[in-house]
Amino acid sequence: MNNYIHGCSTADLDTVTPTRLYSEWSIRFSTSSAGMLELAIYDIAGSRVRNLMQEKASAGRFSLIWDGCDEDGAMLPQGVYFVRLRTPEGEQTTLGFKFIQRVNMKVWL
Repeated sequence: MNNYIHGCSTADLDTVTPTRLYSEWSIRFSTSSAGMLELAIYDIAGSRVRNLMQEKASAGRFSLIWDGCDEDGAMLPQGVYFVRLRTPEGEQTTLGFKFIQRVNMKVWL
């Protein structure tokens, strides 16, 4: 599966990268026109698991952190997830990325 954009678009889902905590993801995107923006996380079955942003916004670059939780605040299981950006200019979906939960480790001295 490749990144895809429906229609003529200057919206750009720049990056989806893990933070140093590995249970959080940094998501960067931009749009060249003002309007309603929606950014959501979907599971491999295509079900929306978290709506990160749904608001009117001006044109520009945006950055936010996803904490790995679903709409109810529960940590999602390990698996493949997708980020979908919808703007007045079109829609873009990332390639799948693998979410791995952070494991708390105790060190015994």
